[in-house]
Amino acid sequence: MLLPLLGAAYSLAREYTCDNNGFVCCPNPKDAIFALAPLAAGANRLKTLKISHYTAQADTCGEFWMSFNNYFQITRGW
Repeated sequence: MLLPLLGAAYSLAREYTCDNNGFVCCPNPKDAIFALAPLAAGANRLKTLKISHYTAQADTCGEFWMSFNNYFQITRGW
């Protein structure tokens, strides 16, 4: 974690690896979405989360801007 960019990339890679391993172990992809929804939404927004809207948003977001946003969230500790 000495280099901010390298540390953030490593942390993000670990998170994605864990998510992908969980997805592979889940026999039904819809179950995987419902399992990750509480982590993505948080406790306060989980009650109002609409899975169809959430997955549509994930499909429309570009990968560059998602990576850019994730980098700054990790480096600032959000």
